[in-house]
Amino acid sequence: MNNSSGIETPSHVLKVMDLPLEVMEGALRIGIGKFTTNEEIKCAAEILSSAINLTRKAMHRKA
Repeated sequence: MNNSSGIETPSHVLKVMDLPLEVMEGALRIGIGKFTTNEEIKCAAEILSSAINLTRKAMHRKA
């Protein structure tokens, strides 16, 4: 996660939530604006779900 100076630091919001560093480092921030449609949100959710499942399968093969 980059701050405004380009230095990688965990989000201040995640720090306040007192999350472990490994969780903060794996966090993904998604922005949704007032012009984002429900269809775009559903499509993004499907893409993320598929990527997570593929990653988990790949990690299990390595274990």
